[in-house]
Amino acid sequence: MSDFNYDWLLPGRLAQGSYPGASPSIFKAWDVVVYCAEELQPRMVVPRGKAAYHFPIDDDIYRPVPPEVSQLGWKLAGTLADHVRSGHRVLVTCAMGANRSGLINGMTLMRVNGMSGASAVEIIKRNRRSGGQEALSNPMFEHHLRCLR
Repeated sequence: MSDFNYDWLLPGRLAQGSYPGASPSIFKAWDVVVYCAEELQPRMVVPRGKAAYHFPIDDDIYRPVPPEVSQLGWKLAGTLADHVRSGHRVLVTCAMGANRSGLINGMTLMRVNGMSGASAVEIIKRNRRSGGQEALSNPMFEHHLRCLR
Protein backbone atom coordinates (compact mmCIF):
# COMPACT_ATOMS: atom_id res chain seq x y z
CA MET A 1 0.00 0.00 0.00
CA SER A 2 1.64 3.18 -1.16
CA ASP A 3 0.28 5.47 1.58
CA PHE A 4 1.31 3.24 4.51
CA ASN A 5 2.71 5.32 7.36
CA TYR A 6 3.54 4.79 11.00
CA ASP A 7 4.92 6.51 14.10
CA TRP A 8 6.85 5.07 17.03
CA LEU A 9 5.20 5.01 20.46
CA LEU A 10 8.14 3.18 22.04
CA PRO A 11 11.14 3.91 19.80
CA GLY A 12 12.33 0.85 17.93
CA ARG A 13 9.80 -1.43 19.61
CA LEU A 14 6.12 -0.40 19.33
CA ALA A 15 4.58 1.54 16.44
CA GLN A 16 1.13 2.56 15.26
CA GLY A 17 0.32 2.77 11.58
CA SER A 18 -2.10 2.63 8.71
CA TYR A 19 -2.86 -0.53 6.77
CA PRO A 20 0.47 -1.80 5.41
CA GLY A 21 -0.95 -4.21 2.85
CA ALA A 22 -0.77 -7.97 2.74
CA SER A 23 2.67 -8.59 1.31
CA PRO A 24 4.94 -10.82 3.40
CA SER A 25 7.65 -8.23 2.64
CA ILE A 26 6.22 -6.12 5.50
CA PHE A 27 8.00 -8.59 7.79
CA LYS A 28 11.38 -7.39 6.58
CA ALA A 29 10.89 -4.38 8.86
CA TRP A 30 8.59 -5.86 11.52
CA ASP A 31 8.62 -8.97 13.70
CA VAL A 32 4.94 -8.68 14.62
CA VAL A 33 2.08 -7.04 12.72
CA VAL A 34 -1.44 -6.62 14.12
CA TYR A 35 -4.38 -5.98 11.76
CA CYS A 36 -7.24 -4.22 13.61
CA ALA A 37 -9.30 -2.85 10.70
CA GLU A 38 -12.49 -4.88 10.50
CA GLU A 39 -12.60 -4.37 6.73
CA LEU A 40 -8.89 -5.10 6.11
CA GLN A 41 -8.09 -8.61 7.31
CA PRO A 42 -5.59 -10.03 4.81
CA ARG A 43 -4.80 -13.67 4.29
CA MET A 44 -1.09 -14.05 3.92
CA VAL A 45 1.84 -16.32 4.51
CA VAL A 46 3.75 -15.19 7.59
CA PRO A 47 7.48 -15.91 7.44
CA ARG A 48 8.99 -18.25 10.01
CA GLY A 49 9.93 -16.45 13.22
CA LYS A 50 7.43 -13.63 12.60
CA ALA A 51 3.84 -13.21 13.82
CA ALA A 52 0.61 -11.68 12.53
CA TYR A 53 -2.43 -11.16 14.71
CA HIS A 54 -5.91 -10.43 13.40
CA PHE A 55 -8.11 -8.45 15.78
CA PRO A 56 -10.94 -6.91 13.72
CA ILE A 57 -12.64 -4.04 15.54
CA ASP A 58 -15.55 -1.82 14.55
CA ASP A 59 -14.64 1.90 14.81
CA ASP A 60 -18.07 3.11 15.99
CA ILE A 61 -17.85 6.50 17.69
CA TYR A 62 -21.31 6.05 19.26
CA ARG A 63 -20.94 2.59 20.80
CA PRO A 64 -18.92 1.79 23.91
CA VAL A 65 -16.27 -0.90 23.59
CA PRO A 66 -18.08 -4.22 24.17
CA PRO A 67 -16.81 -6.12 27.24
CA GLU A 68 -15.74 -9.14 25.17
CA VAL A 69 -13.69 -6.90 22.84
CA SER A 70 -12.06 -5.27 25.86
CA GLN A 71 -11.22 -8.64 27.43
CA LEU A 72 -9.79 -10.09 24.22
CA GLY A 73 -7.94 -6.83 23.50
CA TRP A 74 -6.39 -6.89 26.99
CA LYS A 75 -5.23 -10.47 26.40
CA LEU A 76 -3.74 -9.56 22.99
CA ALA A 77 -2.05 -6.53 24.59
CA GLY A 78 -0.37 -8.88 27.08
CA THR A 79 0.99 -10.96 24.22
CA LEU A 80 2.18 -7.83 22.40
CA ALA A 81 3.81 -6.55 25.60
CA ASP A 82 5.73 -9.83 25.81
CA HIS A 83 6.94 -9.30 22.22
CA VAL A 84 8.01 -5.74 23.02
CA ARG A 85 9.87 -6.84 26.17
CA SER A 86 11.62 -9.52 24.09
CA GLY A 87 12.98 -6.83 21.76
CA HIS A 88 10.64 -7.50 18.84
CA ARG A 89 9.52 -4.70 16.55
CA VAL A 90 5.71 -4.56 16.79
CA LEU A 91 3.41 -2.66 14.41
CA VAL A 92 -0.27 -2.29 15.30
CA THR A 93 -2.39 -1.17 12.35
CA CYS A 94 -5.88 -0.27 11.25
CA ALA A 95 -7.13 1.48 8.12
CA MET A 96 -5.75 4.94 8.97
CA GLY A 97 -3.68 4.06 12.02
CA ALA A 98 -5.70 6.30 14.30
CA ASN A 99 -8.41 4.68 16.43
CA ARG A 100 -8.56 0.89 16.41
CA SER A 101 -4.78 0.60 16.45
CA GLY A 102 -4.77 3.27 19.17
CA LEU A 103 -7.09 1.22 21.36
CA ILE A 104 -4.86 -1.86 21.18
CA ASN A 105 -1.66 0.17 21.50
CA GLY A 106 -3.07 1.94 24.55
CA MET A 107 -3.69 -1.39 26.22
CA THR A 108 -0.25 -2.59 25.15
CA LEU A 109 1.47 0.46 26.63
CA MET A 110 -0.38 -0.17 29.88
CA ARG A 111 0.79 -3.80 29.88
CA VAL A 112 4.41 -2.99 28.96
CA ASN A 113 5.00 -0.15 31.40
CA GLY A 114 2.21 -0.50 33.97
CA MET A 115 1.09 3.02 33.13
CA SER A 116 -2.40 4.40 33.47
CA GLY A 117 -4.80 4.53 30.55
CA ALA A 118 -4.64 8.32 30.66
CA SER A 119 -0.85 8.22 30.26
CA ALA A 120 -1.15 5.76 27.37
CA VAL A 121 -3.67 8.05 25.64
CA GLU A 122 -1.32 11.01 26.00
CA ILE A 123 1.62 9.07 24.50
CA ILE A 124 -0.48 7.99 21.52
CA LYS A 125 -1.92 11.47 20.91
CA ARG A 126 1.52 13.07 21.21
CA ASN A 127 3.30 10.62 18.90
CA ARG A 128 0.79 9.48 16.27
CA ARG A 129 -0.52 11.65 13.45
CA SER A 130 -2.44 9.99 10.63
CA GLY A 131 -3.01 12.12 7.57
CA GLY A 132 -3.97 15.08 9.74
CA GLN A 133 -6.39 13.06 11.86
CA GLU A 134 -5.61 13.00 15.55
CA ALA A 135 -5.06 9.52 16.95
CA LEU A 136 -7.78 8.26 19.27
CA SER A 137 -10.33 10.70 17.90
CA ASN A 138 -12.97 8.04 18.66
CA PRO A 139 -14.26 9.30 22.03
CA MET A 140 -15.45 5.84 23.05
CA PHE A 141 -11.98 4.34 22.62
CA GLU A 142 -10.29 7.20 24.45
CA HIS A 143 -12.79 7.02 27.32
CA HIS A 144 -12.38 3.24 27.52
CA LEU A 145 -8.61 3.53 27.87
CA ARG A 146 -8.83 6.33 30.44
CA CYS A 147 -11.17 4.20 32.59
CA LEU A 148 -9.40 0.86 32.10
CA ARG A 149 -7.68 -0.59 35.15
